[in-house]
Amino acid sequence: MTCRCISEDLNDSPDCSLAELAGRHAVVDKFRSMRSQSPVGAERIVALTGIEAFSLHTSRYRAATWHDRQFAAVWLLAHRIHREGHASDAYPYFVSLHANDRLLPLGHDYDRLYEARARRLLPDAIYQIRSAVEGARAEPNREISVMLNDGTQVIALVEADPPLPEGQEWYKAAIIYISFSPAKEMQPGWLPSLVGGALPDVSWDEWELAHAFPHRPLRGDEVAFSCG
Repeated sequence: MTCRCISEDLNDSPDCSLAELAGRHAVVDKFRSMRSQSPVGAERIVALTGIEAFSLHTSRYRAATWHDRQFAAVWLLAHRIHREGHASDAYPYFVSLHANDRLLPLGHDYDRLYEARARRLLPDAIYQIRSAVEGARAEPNREISVMLNDGTQVIALVEADPPLPEGQEWYKAAIIYISFSPAKEMQPGWLPSLVGGALPDVSWDEWELAHAFPHRPLRGDEVAFSCG
């Protein structure tokens, strides 16, 4: 949902969660239910040119929804009562918003989208990366690969002379490499959190950009970091 839609059309706060808004607004509840089954609807709003927006009906009200394929998101763009032939009807309102560049999500809306996805997905991704690092610790000088839920491949490698010391600071006797590919497909701002979470006691600032793995160059779509 866009901040404009929440604050202006629903007269509510953009700081509320989607679940909270769904509990207070029938359109949000139906939006969650219907667009989770299909990102598009059966009734396209043909008056909205340049985008493929669909109408969502709740009693006498209409909402405009849009499947943002680039960011794999469905947006609730606007909401108003339907009075056919009336100047304040929902559909002319949607068209007016679009003509004034106020219908589609803006930068701060995408910031909220990234933050919501990070809260939901980052903990699992960090857990997977830590598991890869632990696997690389168990088999030094061998690449260990995992696939994150968003399709990003992560490779971890621990360069060391085994056996590594026991305890939480084992990494001080090694050089740890982590790479991501294709890094360009990742959510903006995720790399510092993912790399910084790879080792419990090592912050993002302690990692350096790596230009190669010990025994191979990086692939064209691969970004790597090293520590140690």
